[in-house]
Amino acid sequence: MAWLDSNWCELSWTPWVKFSGQRSDWRKLPGGSGVYRVRPVGQRFLMYVGQTGRSLRGRLHDLQRNTLADLMPYDDPHTAAPNLWAWRQEERWDYECSAAPTTLSEKDRKAVECYLLWQYRLERKESTLCNHGRFHKDYKKSGLRATGFRGGRLSAHDERNPSGGRSHYPLEATGEPSKENWMGLKWTEISPFEGKLDRIPNGAGLYKLRLLTEPDLLYIGETMSLRVRLTAHQRRYREKREVSFSYVPLQEGIHEYELRELENDLLGAYYAFARTAPQDQFGRAK
Repeated sequence: MAWLDSNWCELSWTPWVKFSGQRSDWRKLPGGSGVYRVRPVGQRFLMYVGQTGRSLRGRLHDLQRNTLADLMPYDDPHTAAPNLWAWRQEERWDYECSAAPTTLSEKDRKAVECYLLWQYRLERKESTLCNHGRFHKDYKKSGLRATGFRGGRLSAHDERNPSGGRSHYPLEATGEPSKENWMGLKWTEISPFEGKLDRIPNGAGLYKLRLLTEPDLLYIGETMSLRVRLTAHQRRYREKREVSFSYVPLQEGIHEYELRELENDLLGAYYAFARTAPQDQFGRAK
């Protein structure tokens, strides 16, 4: 269970600090940027892995305050808080957190977050309970604060939350990012953004963008509609004719959180290969 170690993925993690701990305990958390992890007290699995460019101590205190609120918190300022809150109602869990400071750029810090989540999926064979859009099956999530909508427990007559299903099996590292067998998937032949894209399937899938003459990726994505998303990318890159794409169609009925799990696996594996995120991943092509 390497994800609980103080040197997980070669980072220097702080001791675990309980959400119910004293103010002196919270001073153990760094004041700068970095990554963090959350688990139920004494349990051997993680609930959430995140990153922040501000104060780790401040970010985690914000998460703690919202998670322990009487009502389900809004989806901002911390999107994990409603789900942590829901699991706490059901399981009566207390939580604890641990952080690892970094001096990385925002782009590479987000890539490290993806790498940590991928490593966790590889080791445990499932995702954390609160990343990738997963949510407790018996609860409806709050909206953003501006909407004024607070979620809560679903009634016996409501349909279960589809984001509460099982994790998609993790992708294993295979091949190189530019190759057609990368991560054990069957990628289409790399094609330039020229002409109409009406032959592309209109279903769910994964895709990658790169320059036709260079192996480094520009962007990795997921979508419920490959044709629509790739057409949008075609418009964004209309001034760069050399940008090309490749994709993998996925089975009908796949959930959005499963797509995000697989996208994260690709991003984590790309970071392991290149030690950075794709060029436009957390910028232009978002």
